[in-house]
Amino acid sequence: MAEEIKNIQLKFSCNANWEAMPETEGGRQCDKCQKKVHDFTNSKAEEFERILAENNYSICGRFSKTQVTSAPDRISMWKKWASAAMLLIGFNLAACQDRERKATVLTGTPLIPLDTAEQKDVKGEVSPDVIKQLASSCKKVKISPNDVFTSVEVVPVFPGGEKKFMAFMNKHLKSGKTVKRSRVHIAFIIEKDGSLSNIKPVGPSTDPAALKEAIRVLKLSPRWIPGKQNNEPVRVQYVVPVIFN
Repeated sequence: MAEEIKNIQLKFSCNANWEAMPETEGGRQCDKCQKKVHDFTNSKAEEFERILAENNYSICGRFSKTQVTSAPDRISMWKKWASAAMLLIGFNLAACQDRERKATVLTGTPLIPLDTAEQKDVKGEVSPDVIKQLASSCKKVKISPNDVFTSVEVVPVFPGGEKKFMAFMNKHLKSGKTVKRSRVHIAFIIEKDGSLSNIKPVGPSTDPAALKEAIRVLKLSPRWIPGKQNNEPVRVQYVVPVIFN
């Protein structure tokens, strides 16, 4: 079963009238800030994460009240991490990720109040630059052997860390004449033994050759240090953007 969107926090809230916004594909256009507002009220977590990646992790969204969490009391209780490595082929190669997180919570400044009976949805800019979770909210849950997580207490790590992962990708990726300048997103599952499985493209792509090349290299990957939940190795899904320059 696809994971639900939950525990969303916003960089700022928006009081614009949703019904008055002109419709566009996947949402509506806000004339106030001249940005597209994505409608996530009926979306799953996988679609939400894909749209975030496709828009450089800066979007405005419409959410139901049940998808949004209240703002935290103390930021110092939270941990940071970046949700995916960015790989650049050519002269630039950059990524950022802290080693641990408690769960996926997109954070920002205080939300609009959620206790009014009239409020049916919440709109605002999502700011996932810092992903946080109150330590007190973590609790033990029973884990099935085949569960696939998109957020875990201890994230999987490529042997040697992010820099080694980027070096591995940069060493093996080949952007020959058949690969156009493009950006692709590849999803894969890091199994409990650290091996990669279910390597496949996600989202739109204009270059099949780039997709094929990114998948080929990921299949060469050594075993990762697996992610953990409740101190147990678990299966974790990653989505990695790969940019061919």
